[in-house]
Amino acid sequence: MTTSGSTRQLPIREQVSPRHVPDEIVEAPGVPMTISGKKREVPIKRLLQGVPEEKAINRATVANPDVVDWYVAFAGGRGRS
Repeated sequence: MTTSGSTRQLPIREQVSPRHVPDEIVEAPGVPMTISGKKREVPIKRLLQGVPEEKAINRATVANPDVVDWYVAFAGGRGRS
């Protein structure tokens, strides 16, 4: 679910700064975690920047690979640039 110009952005604009309002807010099924419970945010950022999956993330270290599948599909649908 992608939200653009929604009421979720208004509190950020009013309470923090208009500069910090994201262009879009996307509801994801979760954040990939390592087997030891650490968040794998940087590899997801790299996927969204267009880095191929094989170079962005090592699936052997992820406790919830189904979430990685969602991000790969989402990044592919964004027309990597």
